Amino acid sequence: MISIRLSFLFLSSALWVGCVSGPAPKLVAQVSRPASEQPAPRLVLALDADCGSMEFTCPDQYKGTVDNIVRASMDFVGYNLIPEQQVRPETTKRHETHNKSTKSVSTASNETTDGTLEFERTRVRSTTRNEAQSTSTIVLEGSRFEDLSVLDREEVLSQVGADAVLTVRIILGANYGSWSTKQIAEVMVKLSGPDGGMLWASRCAASSENYATLTAALEAATRCAVYGGTGG
Repeated sequence: MISIRLSFLFLSSALWVGCVSGPAPKLVAQVSRPASEQPAPRLVLALDADCGSMEFTCPDQYKGTVDNIVRASMDFVGYNLIPEQQVRPETTKRHETHNKSTKSVSTASNETTDGTLEFERTRVRSTTRNEAQSTSTIVLEGSRFEDLSVLDREEVLSQVGADAVLTVRIILGANYGSWSTKQIAEVMVKLSGPDGGMLWASRCAASSENYATLTAALEAATRCAVYGGTGG
């Protein structure tokens, strides 16, 4: 009996230790730079981050969080940024509306049977069906900066005095977990010249499996990507 209890205690301890998550793995960014060294830009036009998801609408809070981290990090190492909002008359305005509705449909039928007994036997059948519908409406006023021709881009940059463009893209993968939600958050930060030529690009990915929340994984991937590009 003693040996059985000791074995059970040892097994329980081993299982408990195995459930404790360790520190998040060190993230390493993939960085791409041109072969020849490019001069540092004087003023950078920082476009708002784009976000895409495989399974759900990407919240605006994610884009705002990533933008704040990227811009603060680049400002810290000496980049002079001008936000897209300050040149909105020259670029596009984006309005998004997301609607979700749930409709419940119920049907019922009564069936009465007269028999030889003194009471009636009644059968009641009912079914309920829930239908969920989600719609998204995106209205774009004007042209996106990426849609402009090279000459039009140079004109916009010349008007604001910028000689580089910062773009940020967020990709949230589908859930790949069986017992809990696990998603990959990937962030790409790219700095381009007036002609669209790359000055540098950096991307990094993190899994929510290694962090408390998907937001924490997204923040880690963002810092990894921007540090990889700026060397900060």
